[in-house]
Order: sequence, then structure tokens, then C-alpha cells
Amino acid sequence: MSKPTIETVAQSAGDAAKRISGLIRQTPFDRSAGLSSQLSADVFLKLENLQHTGSFKLRGAANRLLTLTEEQQAAGCVTASSGNHGAAVAFAMQKLGIDGVIFVPEHTSPAKLDAIRSFGGKAELFGTDGLDTELHAREYASDRGMFYVSPYIQDATTYSFRCGRRRRPGIRGRECAEDGQAGRAHHRLPTQRVRGHGSLGGGGTYSR
Repeated sequence: MSKPTIETVAQSAGDAAKRISGLIRQTPFDRSAGLSSQLSADVFLKLENLQHTGSFKLRGAANRLLTLTEEQQAAGCVTASSGNHGAAVAFAMQKLGIDGVIFVPEHTSPAKLDAIRSFGGKAELFGTDGLDTELHAREYASDRGMFYVSPYIQDATTYSFRCGRRRRPGIRGRECAEDGQAGRAHHRLPTQRVRGHGSLGGGGTYSR
């Protein structure tokens, strides 16, 4: 795959945004009065807690499932997650009519497990840590000819920006840039939280 550029990230973000528009919520990008006061700057927050599943993970899950072939969708999907990714995949599979299984570690929070099941996900407990769970899920998918939906590795057809092993389409950065409120802030300092590297990747690059 060729080295990504700001232009290809922007194109990827645009393509992904159109693809998933019917499945996700364009969340608010609001000014935080408290943080703005503390930092003596205009601080805006992208409120992904208001997403359908409560986190930004729905964007990647929906984007990935929507790029599967009809044969892959018909065969069903499998994933491994300790919570948010699993809920996102469950939500997207339910909306798209795809059958599948979501494996979660045995110590998964009951609240996270309930969230997955509330979106119609078939959740099964396996393993004492994330690695055990992921290896089992991958084997399960391979043995049954199902598609494994990775929470962090995507192929070049869906994500054109790579950050470490992760590829992000920068959809949130695109939304921020297009938001009327963001227009007053993102040109000054396009700062994002960097937990998990995901937001810094596509979103940070698109903001440039």
C-alpha cells in the first residue's frame, strides 16, 4: 500500500462518512465552558458518548461491515471484545441483518455484556484475558468460514491512514472540521485525546 497523505486521508474519511451515514449519529462538537475557562482557550469536545452505542467504536465497526462482500455477510461475522467494540459490532450486525458471535473475556463487566446483548449480539464468554479471547474467536471464525472483525487491524480498502497497526478513516476529524462551531477552533489547535492512538490517527491528520 502506498504511503498515505493528507489528501488520501481526507478522501478516505469522506468515503467512509458517506458509507456509514445511515448507521451512525453525527455527534455534537460542543464548547466546554469549564475546560475553556481552566485553560484560557476555546476547548471543544466531540461527544461520542452520545453515539448509538455510547462510544466512537461504532464508526469503525459499521465501516468494516459495510465493506464486506455479500458472501462474507451471508457467512456471518465473529469478533472478540471486552465491551465497546463488541457492542458496536452487535449494533451494526443487527442493522445489516448479519448473524454472528461476539466473544468476550470471562471477567467482562456485566454492564458491557448487557450492552452487547441489548443490541442483539450473541455474546459468549471465553478466556481470562483479551489475547485468549481473540485467539479463540479467530479460530472459531476460521473453522466455520466466517469473517473475523478485528477491533484494530483493517485492510487497505477501508482505511487509508495507518497509525502503528491501526487504520482510522478520520471521520470524527472530518465532522469536527465541517461543524460550524469547529470552524472557530480547529484551525488554532487541532488537539485530540490520544488514548489507544485511534483519534490521533485519521482524525488528527484530517484536522491538518
